[in-house]
Formats: sequence, C-alpha cells, structure tokens
Amino acid sequence: MGPHGVFARLCHRGVHQFFRTLSGVRRPSRMLRSFPSRYRPAICLESVYNFGLGPYVALTALSTVVIKSILEGNEKHLAMIGAVAGGSSLLSPVVTWLERYISNKKLVVVPCLVMTLLLWMTPLTQNSATMFVALMSSLYLLQAAPRVAEMNMFQYVYPVTHRSLAVGWLKSIAGVCALVITLLGYLWFSRFPAYYWVIFCAVGFLLLLAALAYAFIPVRYPKRRISTEGATIWSDLWHNLGIIRKDWRFVWFQTGFAVAGFANHMSLIFVAEILQEKVLAEGTTVATLTEFFSSYGGGFFDITERKVHVMVVGLIVAVIPSVLEFTTAPLWGRWMTDKTPSESRLVVVLMQFVAFVCFAIGGITLNLVWFLIGISICAIAVAGGLINWLTGSLYYAPKEYVSLYNSTNLTLTGIRGLIAPLVGGYLLAKEGLHLQHNIFWVGAVLLLVASFILGAQVVYERRRGIR
Repeated sequence: MGPHGVFARLCHRGVHQFFRTLSGVRRPSRMLRSFPSRYRPAICLESVYNFGLGPYVALTALSTVVIKSILEGNEKHLAMIGAVAGGSSLLSPVVTWLERYISNKKLVVVPCLVMTLLLWMTPLTQNSATMFVALMSSLYLLQAAPRVAEMNMFQYVYPVTHRSLAVGWLKSIAGVCALVITLLGYLWFSRFPAYYWVIFCAVGFLLLLAALAYAFIPVRYPKRRISTEGATIWSDLWHNLGIIRKDWRFVWFQTGFAVAGFANHMSLIFVAEILQEKVLAEGTTVATLTEFFSSYGGGFFDITERKVHVMVVGLIVAVIPSVLEFTTAPLWGRWMTDKTPSESRLVVVLMQFVAFVCFAIGGITLNLVWFLIGISICAIAVAGGLINWLTGSLYYAPKEYVSLYNSTNLTLTGIRGLIAPLVGGYLLAKEGLHLQHNIFWVGAVLLLVASFILGAQVVYERRRGIR
C-alpha cells in the first residue's frame, strides 16, 4: 500500500468516526462503501479537505462581527470587505486561463497554503480594523482560485454516476464544520473578545491539514487544451455573448436575479452596522441585558457593554444564519425538485422582501425583535437562494455550453458583488446620503422590482406550458 493508500485509509477512519459520533449511526460508512474502490481514496481525502474548508467559510460571518463589534470599524470597512468578497468572483476567468498551465490540484493547494500563513498573521491586526480588512481582503482574493479549481476537479475525480452524491456528501461535511466553528467562535468572542485572533489561527491549522489532504488526491488529467488557431480572447467573448443573448429565458431570469442580488449585496453586509450604531447605541437593549446578567448571573458572567454588543451582533449576523441555512437547505432542495429556477427565485425574493421590511421597522422602532424575525426569514431564504444560484444556470444551459452559462453566472455575481457594497457604503456614510436603517427600504424596493420581473416570467412560462 503506497502513501496515498495509507493516508486515505487514515482519513476514511477519521471521517467515519466523526460522523458516527455526531449522528450515532453507521450511515457514513455505507455511503463511502457505495463508491467503487478506486474512488474511495479521493472521497476520503476530499472529506478531510472539507473539514478545513468549512471552518474557513465560517470566518466570513465571524469577520463581520470582529470588524464592527470588536475592532469598532465603520461602514467603510464593511463596504470594502463586502466589495472584495463579492467581487472576487470576477477572477474566475483568470483561474480558467491559469488552468491551461497549472493543474487544478495546485490551484487549490498552493493558495490554501498561502491563506494559512495569512490567517496566522491575524494577531498583527489587533486594534486596527483597517489592517484586519486588508488581511481578510487578501484571503478573499486568494480563495477565488480554490473555489473554481475545486469545481473543475469534480469532473476528473468522480464518475458522472457518483458526482452528485460526492458533492452533496462533501458540502454536508463543510456545512457541519462551518456551523461548529461559528458557534465556537461566537462563544469565544462573547467571552474573550480581545483574543478573537485565536479562532482565526486555529482555522489556519485546519486549512493547512485540508491543503495537505487535497495534495494527496489521486487524479488523472486529460490532455491540455490548445487554443484554436487564429482565435483571440475578444472574438471568443463576442461569440459567447451572442450565444447568451439568444437564450431569452436565461437573460430574463438573470435580470431578475441581478436586481435581487444587487439589493442583497448592497444591504445585508450592513446589518451589523445598523445594529451597532443605531439599535444598540440608541435603544435600551444593552443596558437591559447588562443589568440582567449582573443581577442573575451569580457573578459567573463578567458582562460588559462591549461583550453585550459582541453577543447580540454575533447572534444575529453569524449564529442564526448559520443554523437556519444549514438546517433548511435540504428542505429547499426537496421542494425545488419540480420547480423552475424562476419560480424558486421568486419565492426566495418575496421572503427576502419581508425580511428587509422587518429590518427597516426594527431600525425605526429600535426593537431587536424585528431584527431577529428578519434575519431568521432572510437566512431561510438565503439557503434556498444558494441552491437556486448553483443549479439555475444548469437548468437553462445546453450540455455543450454548461461552462459558459456557469461562468456568466459567476461573472454577473462578481460585478454586482463588487459594486453593490460600495453603493451601500455611500448610502450609509455621513459623507454620502446617510440613510441609516432606510437603506433596507431601498433594498426592499429593488426586491419588489425583481419579484415583478421574475413573476412576469413565471406567468409567461406557465401560460405557454414551458417547464
């Protein structure tokens, strides 16, 4: 047995024991045995990779808590990190170009190793929200390569018959681990806010383990693609745009999707800002909770106003979304089975509209309950929206143009992900319109427009029997 086999066998035992402990059943073992023996080393090694990837994904929500509640950043910091996180999808074409010269495995492993080093530098960002944003922005830019390369690797590592099962299994592992780290991070930040960097450094070690496991995945690549003689990047781009323009259903769907997505990218990143600077600063929540813990905590809880801020913002921005997104995603997947993407997206958009109205009312009344209701509805909607985002392009795309439709979807996501947070930052900033909680009314109007666009498509398709 070679090094790949030994390492894969150890990973198999670790994966099985983790999920057996978590669920109390032997189902993970049966799932792994359902794979042909030649593919088991890959699924076991990639399972370990997702053990590290999930916690890293959890840092997205936790970093917002750190910026706003621990390092006392402002709306500009949130706008910048939101723009970089969303706009990183624009690097997808660059990764596709690099694939011609560098293997997909290296495009996953090398950036993950660099990201590990950056996470270990988190202690240097203490007392500086700007340095923390710069560090996290570097991570978001680097993660574009592993995100695209991992998707590309699926076609080389797993057979078509087992690919969906493999992806579902791997993402469930990432989801469980992300949820665990989110909860641990929330508890740690609430207790030791000054030592937030400990969580980030710990995730760095998990990401190092993930990179090493991924490096051992056995894979056979096809021959390198050679560019068509005489073709240029501009001629290819114009040809691809012509293909997309002819598919009016896909363009219609993406138009509604883009308006709704712009509202989300513009507003959701600033929930922490409104909570910290409006609801908690001007309302009575902080004083009430501080008094409650002081009176009934029996001296065990050393609660300060700063810790209350961290607890409330972390609960609403990180914990509730993580729990509800993870638990409701399977229900969304089952419900969407016989629905078109436009029907599914319409329901998601209407739920987000209700959530944004709740946020706006919460900002007016300074009542935290409205934010709890709003974030719960929004988190459930986001779970369905993610599935719709991942599968919507596949519904419309002919088999020969799946890659084109996916790249179009990613590019549009990157454009609105880059621009929308900056627009939101201008709407919030004192140097701009200073809308405060009214930014959610702007987002609600955009979601209403998106619902009309998608609703018109649903009605048109149903009247003509298009499925």
